[in-house]
Amino acid sequence: MTTRSMIQIDLPTVEGLLTGGLPILVYRLEWNSGGDGDVYSMIYEGSSTSYTQPLTVGTKYKFRYSAKNDIGYSLSYSPILITYGAKAPEQMMPP
Repeated sequence: MTTRSMIQIDLPTVEGLLTGGLPILVYRLEWNSGGDGDVYSMIYEGSSTSYTQPLTVGTKYKFRYSAKNDIGYSLSYSPILITYGAKAPEQMMPP
């Protein structure tokens, strides 16, 4: 039986010289779907920099993102975020 948890990913806003001089229109978030693999698939594409995704507790995940302006998507991705699905701690019992 698997236990599910949630992760909220807040992408840093791409600003300044990193935008290529044009406003960022879209962010694309990708993940490896869990495990050690390096094959990524898109899980979000939109203007928000915040995204919530369910995870399986104990599974390793890798996330990366890119940004798009009027010219197109950036040629590179963000550094890869590696995290594990975890269960939120429960409330401590009183003594």
